Amino acid sequence: MKNKTKFSLFIGIAMLLLMANCAKSEDAAAAAAASTLSSTPTDPNALETSLCTGGTLTNVTNGGTITGTQTGCVNVATGFTVKISGTVKFPSGSIFRVNSGATVQGDSGAASVSYLVIDRGAAIKAIGTAAAPITFTSDKTVGTRASGDWGGIVINGKARINAGTGEADGEGDSGKYGGLADTDNSGTLQYVRIQFGGRIFSGTNELNGIALQGVGSGTTLDHIHVHKGKDDGMEFFGGTVNAKYIVSSSNEDDQVDWTNGYTGKLQFVVAAPVGAGTDTGFEMDNNETSFSATPVANPTIYNVTVVKGSDANLNKRGMRFRRGTKAKLRNAYIANAVSGSGWSNNQCITLEDAETSIDIGTGTSILIERCSTTGYTITAGTMTNAASIIVADAPATSWLNFDTAGANPLGSQANLATNAGAVFVKQAGTTSSPTAVDPTLEGGTFFSAGTFVGAIDNGSNWQTTGGTWVAYPAN
Repeated sequence: MKNKTKFSLFIGIAMLLLMANCAKSEDAAAAAAASTLSSTPTDPNALETSLCTGGTLTNVTNGGTITGTQTGCVNVATGFTVKISGTVKFPSGSIFRVNSGATVQGDSGAASVSYLVIDRGAAIKAIGTAAAPITFTSDKTVGTRASGDWGGIVINGKARINAGTGEADGEGDSGKYGGLADTDNSGTLQYVRIQFGGRIFSGTNELNGIALQGVGSGTTLDHIHVHKGKDDGMEFFGGTVNAKYIVSSSNEDDQVDWTNGYTGKLQFVVAAPVGAGTDTGFEMDNNETSFSATPVANPTIYNVTVVKGSDANLNKRGMRFRRGTKAKLRNAYIANAVSGSGWSNNQCITLEDAETSIDIGTGTSILIERCSTTGYTITAGTMTNAASIIVADAPATSWLNFDTAGANPLGSQANLATNAGAVFVKQAGTTSSPTAVDPTLEGGTFFSAGTFVGAIDNGSNWQTTGGTWVAYPAN
């Protein structure tokens, strides 16, 4: 009995030690996982200075192809056309530099979908001009191109998200994103076209025209046109990045989308769902499975135009706020291009969940036209000052030039291309009279003066000033 008792005591002590060691191992594993959440922002200028000379520089030849994982600095010269084939990934410590007027084509015939990934700790520098934009597009000949010809662009950053354990796996096997560096800098995209991208693997696994996954506020995004993608045009998966002068058109799902705790700023955005199959103008979530997850999605948005072209599906929405997102919305115009064909039943703005809340401020800076008598629907959630929204179901003269010569310029892709975006400029003699809010009153340096409603002032069209960087090719 004594020996049995001693043996039992020995076994008990051993079990306790084993459990303690297991607990320590679990704590160590948790600490190791947490340690991957970097709080150090990437410095693209330092990467460019150190890598884009000497033996770490790779100049891609005109007509050349980029494949696989890249290191150092990869450079595409001004005006060159190159191809990416399969998954092209820039890991931490590398930089992809694309110069003005260059074209990067996705290989539509590759064994696996061709798309570009900029990982955490890497950077992209793609700086075009209005007259010589950079184009990411299909490698097929003009007239045969279509959405989904290639997979688009994914940028993974180190800013905070509310998914996973502070980091998450990107859709389309695009790598991990997220961290603790809200000012992270993944580089610069200016005067960039992204066309015919995206890929749908399943209902919850998709590639967009451009996916911004945990991208930080140090990144520069302006003058970007995402067009005819297979899924969303531009999607923000958490992060803090700001974007300005954005056109997202004819993408087959949402034109602009955010989820996983996005908290950046947006200004001067045109969202134009045009053609069969296109869905929401803006679709906005906090977190798909945990509506109160933190950080809570709460971007600030000024100067937006959301316009629906002719489409027999009347169940789509202009701006869809749901799943606990918050937002500030000012100087917005949402409308159907064709009365009775587009959004109906007051679907220009919808709120769908109790945790969702939208602040539209004071005054009358939100205008809804040709979208039924109320213009918006609040199923659940809170919209401050909703009664001040101007709603004109059948204005005598619409805010935008929808009916030139009896034909709706947004009625078809061909009309949109022919009008080269001029439809988004306010016309004279409009019936409605909203009053814009000065964006610079929000503080900070991001917002520009823009005391007009909608994305574009009727005296200055940033889509056409200085060049033709915005294009609406049908195929």
